Amino acid sequence: GKDHIEFIQSIMHPDKWTSQNKDVGYDNNYKKYTQQFIKRTSHGEDQFQELNDRIMSIVRRVNMKHWDFDLHDLSSEYDPPQVKKYFGDTSDGFSWHADHYGGIKPFQPDIHKPWFTKNDRKISMSMILNDQHEYKGGEFLYDQGFFKSNNNVIPTVLHPGDIIMFPSYVMHAVKPVSEGIRQVFVAFINGPHLK
Repeated sequence: GKDHIEFIQSIMHPDKWTSQNKDVGYDNNYKKYTQQFIKRTSHGEDQFQELNDRIMSIVRRVNMKHWDFDLHDLSSEYDPPQVKKYFGDTSDGFSWHADHYGGIKPFQPDIHKPWFTKNDRKISMSMILNDQHEYKGGEFLYDQGFFKSNNNVIPTVLHPGDIIMFPSYVMHAVKPVSEGIRQVFVAFINGPHLK
């Protein structure tokens, strides 16, 4: 929990944030947040390896208990972990979507396409980094079915250090933040194609 949050926050660079603001996903909805990718080249080999070791020890335990997917370690180059900030003053959020890309990741440079055609995102994970009293809104929603429906939607309130992990084909969303800043660590764990 807390030691993972402190470690992640300690390796973030104050000048490497980029904004996402575009229509994506189902129903032509939105994704709006600020993010920073965590890579070996920008955050250091030792720090990335420590992050990988910390996160993958958790992922492997959960994976073994629930899914038994064939997994790779975190990827720095092709699908790096990231920290996202959702700002209340701009109503940041992320509409319904699934993270699984079925071996093809849109908008990737051609040089990376061979890697994506051989691998799938299998597990998505989110770890909340700040207290829910620091923001309003921003509830994490996920659908127990494959597509969103009012009967299957489960709102989830996450506390600092809480982790939610699910197969990357599960539909999910982040409701718009109305006040403050919601901060979350996000990682996609890849592996050979699902069978």
